[in-house]
Amino acid sequence: MPNWAIGNVAVTGKRDCVLAFAKRFVATDGVVEGVRYFARSFIDESRESILGDIREQFKREPESEKTVEIGVSFAWSAYSCIICGYPQEVPDKLITLQDACKEDGVSVHITTSEYGMCFCEDITCDETGELHVTCEDMTTYRCKACGAIQSMTQWDLPEEQECCECGNIGFELIEEEQKTEKMEVTSHGA
Repeated sequence: MPNWAIGNVAVTGKRDCVLAFAKRFVATDGVVEGVRYFARSFIDESRESILGDIREQFKREPESEKTVEIGVSFAWSAYSCIICGYPQEVPDKLITLQDACKEDGVSVHITTSEYGMCFCEDITCDETGELHVTCEDMTTYRCKACGAIQSMTQWDLPEEQECCECGNIGFELIEEEQKTEKMEVTSHGA
């Protein structure tokens, strides 16, 4: 059973481009036949539901560019599912983020949180395939009420988080030296 990198995928483009990109995720009803898809990248609803939501957002201005957000769960990490790793194993069925952005004419911004291994990812890719990836360890905080230790992403607000041990709200940064690892990747579309 994998750890899950739970993410938000913000896709920017015209309606048909965003719809094409959304078809690349594995939905509760499987994959779209004949469409190269993202490995181990799951949306927790039916394909028709997510496509209907996208159509609704473009209803008044179908030719405009909009940003649509999609909740996605990646097995292990977004990086291994859509950039380097799984996509190269079955290239005739799977697609990389760079190739999908170029083919579909969209730009994306993905943020994930993986609480098992305590890392977060920040990934952007534009319609030319230019890719920027940052992956870093989460920061460790202490609950102000009970002292429990909890890891959080750069997007979490410690003063608003609920303690998983006592249920109280509010954390403080542990001042001792933090182990931080940061990976950054930049790739220019070909």
